[in-house]
Amino acid sequence: MKRKILIVLFFTLLIGCVSTPDRDDKSVKLYPTDESAWDSSFHAFRKKLDQALAQKDAVFIESILTTDVLSSFGGDGGVAEFKEHYKIAQSDSEFWEIMRECLRLGGTFQYYGDGQKYFVAPYVFSRFPKEFDAFFYAAIIKKAVPMRILPDDRAKIIHFLSYDVVKTAEEGRMELIEEKNGYVKNTTLAGEKGWVRREEIRSPIDYRVLFKLIDGQWKLSSLVNGD
Repeated sequence: MKRKILIVLFFTLLIGCVSTPDRDDKSVKLYPTDESAWDSSFHAFRKKLDQALAQKDAVFIESILTTDVLSSFGGDGGVAEFKEHYKIAQSDSEFWEIMRECLRLGGTFQYYGDGQKYFVAPYVFSRFPKEFDAFFYAAIIKKAVPMRILPDDRAKIIHFLSYDVVKTAEEGRMELIEEKNGYVKNTTLAGEKGWVRREEIRSPIDYRVLFKLIDGQWKLSSLVNGD
């Protein structure tokens, strides 16, 4: 039952997240947001978490997992499954970088149907404009990102993008994101087509993490990607 609630929360965010992006006639902007310092208890927790991630402290990570923690949409959830899925006992596990990147991008506090308080990161997931299908659109996560005519650092620059929402796929395509040479193909809302570096664009359904406040303690309740 708890796992079903978590999945419902994810899809609530996915299809109905609240956002008030800046707009002009041809673009929608999704600016970085980080509310982690707005709550003193989470701010203190975040400092300990950052230290644990830097030290790759698996004992600390296990201590903050909820009993029904979600690591994928295909499993049953739980601590044992999370530990096996992310291999947190291994210092070279991708878990450490995934977590650091999610938190580096910042996030927002949310309340859901269960009445509990959550911190959701990154902001690209928690604040993605609900009018754009998360499977076909993404966000530029940096300022003045060169959009090139070809996936090559030497290719002509068509335009510079700053925190724009862009389209990354067409309906009916088998591959939702077209990548080549470290670049991702995208189309601006004005219809310009080009390529940007992979590290400068992020899908809202990439990895995202939820922390839940339970009896005054912050716990990691899910870390998933995809749908």
